[in-house]
Amino acid sequence: MNKTPRWPSQPRILEINTWPWLSELSERFNRRITLADLSYEIFPPEIKYFDAVWLLGVWTRSPAGKDIAQHLKSLHEECRRNLPDLTLDDLVGSAFSIYEYSIEKSLGGTAGIEHVRDLLHKHGKLLVLDFVPNHLGTDNPWLQTHPEWFLQGTPAELEGDTMNEKRFIRIGSKIFAHGRDPYFPPWIDTVQVKAFSQEFRDEYVNTLNRIANLCDGLRCDMAMLLTTPIVLKTWEARAGVPLEQEFWEYLIPKVKNLHPEFKFIAEAYWNLEKEMLRQGFDWCYDKGFYDRLLKAGSAAIRDYIRENLPYQKKLLRFVENHDEPRSLANFGLQRAKVAGLLALTVPGAKLVYEGQFQGNLLTVPVQLGRRQVERPIPETVEFYKDLLPFLSKHMLDNGHWQLLQVIIINDMAAVSGPWHHAQVFAESKNDFIGYLWGFPSHFLMVLVNYSASLAQGVIAWPIQAKIHGDSDQVEIFDLFGNRTSTRSRYQLESRGLEVALSPWGMWVLKIRPGLALDEKLLEINPEEQSEKIHGNEKKIPNKPTTDA
Repeated sequence: MNKTPRWPSQPRILEINTWPWLSELSERFNRRITLADLSYEIFPPEIKYFDAVWLLGVWTRSPAGKDIAQHLKSLHEECRRNLPDLTLDDLVGSAFSIYEYSIEKSLGGTAGIEHVRDLLHKHGKLLVLDFVPNHLGTDNPWLQTHPEWFLQGTPAELEGDTMNEKRFIRIGSKIFAHGRDPYFPPWIDTVQVKAFSQEFRDEYVNTLNRIANLCDGLRCDMAMLLTTPIVLKTWEARAGVPLEQEFWEYLIPKVKNLHPEFKFIAEAYWNLEKEMLRQGFDWCYDKGFYDRLLKAGSAAIRDYIRENLPYQKKLLRFVENHDEPRSLANFGLQRAKVAGLLALTVPGAKLVYEGQFQGNLLTVPVQLGRRQVERPIPETVEFYKDLLPFLSKHMLDNGHWQLLQVIIINDMAAVSGPWHHAQVFAESKNDFIGYLWGFPSHFLMVLVNYSASLAQGVIAWPIQAKIHGDSDQVEIFDLFGNRTSTRSRYQLESRGLEVALSPWGMWVLKIRPGLALDEKLLEINPEEQSEKIHGNEKKIPNKPTTDA
């Protein structure tokens, strides 16, 4: 057996929608392809730039859920937007309506997933699977053997259901509540688990320990729904009496006691990221960052990523996944590239959805076992073709990170003195988002104009960044311009770096040699740095700290 790779602190994770992907491979090779048939070369070529692969939807799906999917006309309309030639056979049931936590036999079964895990380990990659803790399929075997592990209802409540909202279902002689969150209608192909049942929690621990033998981590669907405040908000008295320990605070340590390197990723919303991390998750979805990229301007994004670095490293950044619209459809071509660059280079774990690098436009409902094959968008392909290998080589896992300050000026030609004296405009008028990663051999600078207007200014070289070495010259490689230039060390420190970016323009610069971050000075926060820039302190540091 191959040695299990170690998890980096900020992993890059590639999400693959397993069932449609295997269907595409089967069509391409003109024979049935399962997990057991996969070779490393058959994976998407960009896998080499990632630390882990998340295979979505490999568990045995609920047959009852499949039947619902095949008879739900509104779902058929949604699916035909992706697959105009939809047939009933394409509707395989929801990936989140689980019959049981065994690998779907038609996808390759347990032997198939073990083959994939070992294959990925051989190539230094990790395997992530799903866990859907809040609900199970309406035919899950536990409903017969342990009905007390699920929330139940009454005949009167069942009769009170309407065509527009079905909250309950009769299974045998009992009535159960469908799974739901407090803000949306129930998921009618599921039944709600009883979060405050100690016996049920213990059985989940057993289930998770079995799963941990098959993979290296779990993405936990809607993980916040099992926290005590949300359970009570959703179900009130029906939920029962809360247990002393939070759901995840109980489960996660019991799994890590047996599998200490196993990782938990929370899908969570409603500003509950810090709470989920406190309860033991290794990383948590960052919907706040996504929402700001989509709906807010640069000032709001800058403010959001000012949080302390250890916390930011625990957030999972993305611009699309199976739940969200495709980024190209959502952001537009140029803005999608800028948002994608930010999501891949800010601190934190990174999640990329298969097809993002090709510019796929169509959402794939999780009930589909086949999808439309889309034509790649050349400009998107070329963008990521340049970016991914560059980041893989030069953006290492552990670096020193800080926001950059860009001085907005109204006349670039008028800048003749030190950048300390440049006219500063209101923060809200600054469309730049920029930051610097410091590594032992180089700096990586990312700067974008997150607006539809021309932006120009001067990048204030950070006090924390010092240049060392005998040479007065600094080498700057511009990724997207594909050119290298030199600048004097003193000029860079005293006058900064002039910049003019077109709407949704981007800079990714590798700066070397002899640049490193002074770790002691890294304790200076942006406010203190701003005071030094605009206050009385004008001394420019010019002695070396560490190597670049």
